[in-house]
Amino acid sequence: MRFFEFATAVTAIGCGTGVIISTVDRVFSSRRQQPAATEPPSKDQPADRQRRLEAEVATLRRQNELLQKELDWHARLLEQGRPDQPGQLGQYGRREPLPGRR
Repeated sequence: MRFFEFATAVTAIGCGTGVIISTVDRVFSSRRQQPAATEPPSKDQPADRQRRLEAEVATLRRQNELLQKELDWHARLLEQGRPDQPGQLGQYGRREPLPGRR
């Protein structure tokens, strides 16, 4: 058997095995996983949840500030000039052709 034939056979066997293993894993993985509700609640759980929520609020505030800056930037761009004027960038960022030119 030549090298490329051997490599092709090994690859085909490996891919088939991978497909079978991943299919079996997906079918039987739901039986292995235990639901998180069966864990006993810890004493620090409310404090951890509060810290997570505060971190999420801080992240959302930062996102809101960035989106507000982006909105202001776009408003300034719209005030400067309209993109549908000749010579300006048109849809998809392409320069519109001037009248009388191809």
